[in-house]
Amino acid sequence: KKEEEEDDDDEDYEENATLFVKNLNFDTKEENLKELFSKIGKCKATIARKIAPNKEVLSMGYGFIKFKKAKHANEAIKSLQGYSLD
Repeated sequence: KKEEEEDDDDEDYEENATLFVKNLNFDTKEENLKELFSKIGKCKATIARKIAPNKEVLSMGYGFIKFKKAKHANEAIKSLQGYSLD
């Protein structure tokens, strides 16, 4: 488990390696998003969320993929542009 924590250290991630992903299905989970993009390279996935007045946590329909290597981000742009998930 300690190796995983060290692997996720933000200092190991290159600059210019973060992608903005829009038009996500509101039911898409971060795990699904990470699974798709991790086929290209090691990454972290985050979906933007907001808290509704009734205290429900809702997806905002966009997120970010942070790759360890900028070359993987560029490859993801080329190979997954227009991809439909969920």
